Parts: sequence; C-alpha cells; structure tokens
Amino acid sequence: MRKGVTLRDIAREVGVNTPTVSKALRGGSDLSAETVNRIRETAARMGYRVRERKNAAVRTVGIICPELMGSYYARVATQLYEKLRAAGYEVKLAVSDFDQTREEALLMNFAGKGAAGLVCVTENDLAQAVTRIPRSVPTVVIAANFTSAERDVICVDENIGMRAVADHLAGLGHTRIAYAGSPYGETRRRYLAEALASHSITLDAYVSEKRHGACGYELGQRILAAVPRPTAVAAEYDDIALGLMRAFSEAGLRVPEDISVTGFDDADFCRYLPVSLTSVNSHVPALCTLAVDMLTRKLADPAYRVVQSTYIKPTLSVRESTGKCFET
Repeated sequence: MRKGVTLRDIAREVGVNTPTVSKALRGGSDLSAETVNRIRETAARMGYRVRERKNAAVRTVGIICPELMGSYYARVATQLYEKLRAAGYEVKLAVSDFDQTREEALLMNFAGKGAAGLVCVTENDLAQAVTRIPRSVPTVVIAANFTSAERDVICVDENIGMRAVADHLAGLGHTRIAYAGSPYGETRRRYLAEALASHSITLDAYVSEKRHGACGYELGQRILAAVPRPTAVAAEYDDIALGLMRAFSEAGLRVPEDISVTGFDDADFCRYLPVSLTSVNSHVPALCTLAVDMLTRKLADPAYRVVQSTYIKPTLSVRESTGKCFET
C-alpha cells in the first residue's frame, strides 16, 4: 500500500468531492453505480484502505468457497475479494471442500466472530443453515438451483446453459452425444439429458470421482473405448474439457473434425487454447458485481431488508472445438 493516500487524493483523481469518496467506499446507496465503481477502482489502484474502526470485525466480510483449484471458483473468489477490498472491507476466505457440514460450521464461525457480512459460494442446500445466521449479518449465497426466503441468492441458470449446449450440438447434426463429469454435476447432466430428449437424442453419461483435468482425461479414455463412439462430448465444466481434449489428442483424434467438445463456465483460457473451447459463459464479473452490490447495500443501510433471488442467464460462447457431424 502506498503510504499517505487520503480520501482527498482519491477525490482529486476522480474529480469529485471528499464526502462523495467516503460515501462510495462505505457503500452509500444514493450514488450512481458508475460513480461508485469509478471511485472504488481508483481507490484500489492507488492502494487506499479504509481505516479500521475500533471494532475491526465490523469491516470484515467472510467468503466461503468450495475450492480454489477449479478455474470457476478461483475466478469467483478472486473477483469477490477484489471488489470487496475496493469497497473498503477486509476479507477473510475459507474453503469448504464441498462439505455441507463444514460450510454450515464456517457460516456460524464467521457470524459468531463478528463478521459484518458473508458471501457463501456453494453446491449444497443451505436453506436451513442460513436461517440460523443473525439478521444483523447480511449474507449472499451464490449457488445453483437454490432458493431462500431469508437471504439474497444468486444462481446461474444451469438449465438454460445445458439447453444451449444441447441445441448447438443437435443443430450440428450430432446424435451420439456424451456427458463427462463428476458426481457434483448431476443436475447439469439431468438438464442436458432432458434438453437432448426434446431432439429425440439419448445421452450417454460418463462420471468419475476425480476432478478437474484428471477427471476429463480418465473419462476421455473410457469414451474412446465406447462402441459406437460418441461424436460429441459435453463436459461438466471447462477443466474437465481440457482433460478430454488431451485424451483425444493422444489417441490421434482431431477436435472438432473427429469429435466435438464443449465446456461450462467459459474460463479465461478457453479462447486461448490451440483449439479454442466452446463453453457456456456464466458471466462471472456480472455475478460478482451483483453479489457485492447486494451485500454492501445492506451493510451501509441495516434497515434495508429486501431479499432478492436473481438468476444469471448464461450464454453459449461458440468457438473452434465444436463442428458439424459428418458420421451417419
């Protein structure tokens, strides 16, 4: 942090008055989103940190995330961290390893130790757990297929995402389509199967207890041994797609000429692969901005009690890894 950076310095840089800077950094809700974002980004760039109050925990936000190895969770955790720090909050990060009992314990631990607010990224149903968090601790849950009348929830609509994959592959003429994923992706598999059924296509599912590239590599070898072999494979998420593509490459198959591959989450690396990956874009920047805006609005105004459930509508980023099926 650069020493000596003050609110006045930031105000001069942005071209606003000092009270406006103070209000923006502390979550003021009567400023435009453009002004708040400009001030927060400038403050972060200049290395400014809000002075901690006597009770430091008042300015702390806890983030709970299933893991940090996968590209999706790493991006979400990083962007939440950066946006909260830019808003003037200290951040503590905990990893749950997808364990619901641990997630619930972490929520209670953060709340019990005076965290001002919480963001929980989860694959589990925490509907009961969130009711035990004190109302004085604003909480945003980022989850799939989860609803709550108690807390703000942001979900990526996986049904829309998998239907986009199904429609895309069916439109390219593929009728032998496989799914490759882990047990955590059961909902995505089911949505894909239902979407393909509307095209009169039956989905073949391949599941491994492994995760990330190792999962895709193992399942890729099993898919290679299938008779007849699928002409397209939809991966649960992008890291699995990487493993699939490696297994296919080692076997001498070309993507997409011999077999098409899709991912989910549209990680930053997707567009830069030797064969760029077609993937469902979960719009992580917008998701994280929304989560932080929801949280800081309530942190700034404890009387604001509106509970929101918001769905992010994913879109399919079509790239080089999918192509027309020429097999009959």
